[in-house]
Amino acid sequence: SVLSYNVSSGVVALVSQQPKGEMDGIGVCVGFVDSATDTLFYIVAESLVKMDLKTANVTQALAAFVAPVRLDPSRPGTVLGVTTQDGGPDQAQVTALSRFDLGAADAAPTVLYTFNETYYHKLCHCSLPLRPQDQADMDVTADGKTVYVVMSYNDKPTHHESLITRGLFVLDVSEDGASATLRSHDVAWKQGAGVAEPHIASMG
Repeated sequence: SVLSYNVSSGVVALVSQQPKGEMDGIGVCVGFVDSATDTLFYIVAESLVKMDLKTANVTQALAAFVAPVRLDPSRPGTVLGVTTQDGGPDQAQVTALSRFDLGAADAAPTVLYTFNETYYHKLCHCSLPLRPQDQADMDVTADGKTVYVVMSYNDKPTHHESLITRGLFVLDVSEDGASATLRSHDVAWKQGAGVAEPHIASMG
């Protein structure tokens, strides 16, 4: 089901009920509503899809996994999103902030910034790539000049095989919109922070 919530009145209303097959893969909890066109965008499996909230008709917006994703307010008809791509012989994957044209779904995206060894090798001790996934999120300022991204990566602490950590990134988009620079980054949240180490008691 797709529900709406009126933040002023507190009223929750049913917008649409879809067959389960139409919603499979929606566990990737990223999406947004374009209020100008009454359209809901979200990820199903490996595609970005859109639902017309007036007719409940669902169509494919991009044949790509783009998460997190937001409309680019500086360029109508495009979205800013994070994807992974082949990093060549040195890295299995590279994560990038890119712009996608919704009117030309087959067109190659414009890569604005690539999250490379600057972050992987300094903070991600097991050298796995940052992951655009359900723990990720994004926001864009009204002028499209600043992008805030939260993504996760695997840390490798002393007493665990793997620890999921959230990184918070602030990027400035260039005046011509063709690239972006990383203004700052920091640990946003670390799994298990403030929680005692697990203890296995003897069962006798």
